[in-house]
Amino acid sequence: MIAGFWFVLYNVVLHVGVVLCAPFWFFVRFFRGRYKGQFRERMGSLPQEVRQRFGHTPAIWVHAASAGETVAAEPLVRALKKTWPDRPIFFTVTSRYGKRMAESRLRDLVDAICF
Repeated sequence: MIAGFWFVLYNVVLHVGVVLCAPFWFFVRFFRGRYKGQFRERMGSLPQEVRQRFGHTPAIWVHAASAGETVAAEPLVRALKKTWPDRPIFFTVTSRYGKRMAESRLRDLVDAICF
């Protein structure tokens, strides 16, 4: 009986805490934190120039989750560009460090780099 009480109390406190903290967390993460300026792109709203460039042409899409995967994908991107020089390459990353790495190493090989 007592264990059931603590289980219910724990769940009530947990859910109330999430509801109370969610607005603060949202503000900090998306307006001041690591996702500042990235939210729309991460949700699939790409910049206009990227949408126009890839709108009607078949493209190659390469994705890397981290900076390390970006470095590992560089030989693949070079081989793809050599094999299909007329195909645009769209490179996406998950981390901001991966994007920095892609912009420094792949800028001349790919047509767009996005989150």
